[in-house]
Amino acid sequence: MPKAALEAYSLLWDIKQKKPSLDLRQGVFYNSIPGISIKVNYKTPETGLLRGIIIYDHRGNSGNKEVIVADSGRMYTILNDSYLKLELYSGYNYVEGNTSLKPTRGVFVKKRVTVKCSLPNRPFVFDLSSFGLNRTDKKWFQSNRLMRNMGQLRTDMDSVDGTIKTEFISVYSSTQSMFTYYGLKDQIVWPEEIRLHKVIRDSLAITRNVPDPAVPNAKPILPEDHEPEPKPIDRGYSPRHKQKSDSIFQAPYTESELANALSRVRTVKAQLLTSNSNISAHENDKRIFYIQWHKIMAQAIACIAMFLIGAPLGAIIKKGGLGVPVLMSILFFILFYVLSLMGEKWAKQSVLSVEMGMWLANATLFLIGFMFLRQARADARLFDSDFYSVIWDRLTRRFSKKTV
Repeated sequence: MPKAALEAYSLLWDIKQKKPSLDLRQGVFYNSIPGISIKVNYKTPETGLLRGIIIYDHRGNSGNKEVIVADSGRMYTILNDSYLKLELYSGYNYVEGNTSLKPTRGVFVKKRVTVKCSLPNRPFVFDLSSFGLNRTDKKWFQSNRLMRNMGQLRTDMDSVDGTIKTEFISVYSSTQSMFTYYGLKDQIVWPEEIRLHKVIRDSLAITRNVPDPAVPNAKPILPEDHEPEPKPIDRGYSPRHKQKSDSIFQAPYTESELANALSRVRTVKAQLLTSNSNISAHENDKRIFYIQWHKIMAQAIACIAMFLIGAPLGAIIKKGGLGVPVLMSILFFILFYVLSLMGEKWAKQSVLSVEMGMWLANATLFLIGFMFLRQARADARLFDSDFYSVIWDRLTRRFSKKTV
């Protein structure tokens, strides 16, 4: 399935990028040919003759300096529609040259030189390679979750999980810079998995920076994250200092102190909101990869669930023909499709867990399949009208006895 999705989506992208076919409309400039802009005043569909042709040639990247005007002409493609051949009749080619200084009554004036020459009856050939279907390298699409197999999805989930833990490390490590009055009593306990991830990451960084034995007196380069965290210093203030500091803290706050405190609070809040947003985005990506990982297995097991429903139905349905079996097959497929969409949507929205959401359709089909299997072994007639009429009569008798 990942290989088929890669082929299909890469082909769909190339089709979207393909230019439409060459279609000249009367009185409208056509600009799809690279470097050429063509306008035709009148077309004769029967003979293919074009009248009132104006061509702006921009292939020299110098602006509208070359214009071709012709009374009539013919246009057709050659060499398997790779080139456009244009034959012009009774036309002129106008080329605007550079400016030059010409004396006019003793004064030099800048004038542009325009060259006009008649066109011989020779064809013009334009390249139409941009109209073909150019295939894009499939490696640019392989990062999409639909093009990944289960092993690749597992690797992607581990990578995203490492990114989430790294984001948590940056948050926990910045507590001392965020909070000015950070003491020994305000220690924040790191979660065990975050602490282990930091240890593993730091050890890998040290291993990758091991000095070359051939280089004498070389020292390993330690990363910044491996630096030990500075511990808060217990200053041990004397009672006199404590009394003085208490008097300072009991003094009323000034306007500048309040403004400074609010500014610090807003800065810390913005940093934490940004970190939370990044972590939520990474967790959503991880959930999507996890959903796709379960979806591959769920779709494979769905074949067994469908078979478990279809085999008993063949024994239960006594009528011949294709009417009732096809109708029942369509109904169960619609049920499976709707439950799959609902489960995937709820899993993405965290309404249900990923496991429950992706296996909801299969669990429902297996229950129905086991019920049909039990009914088939008992030779039940679920799709006969007599079966339901007998059940209705039994229920009617039971309720009538209770009423009496």
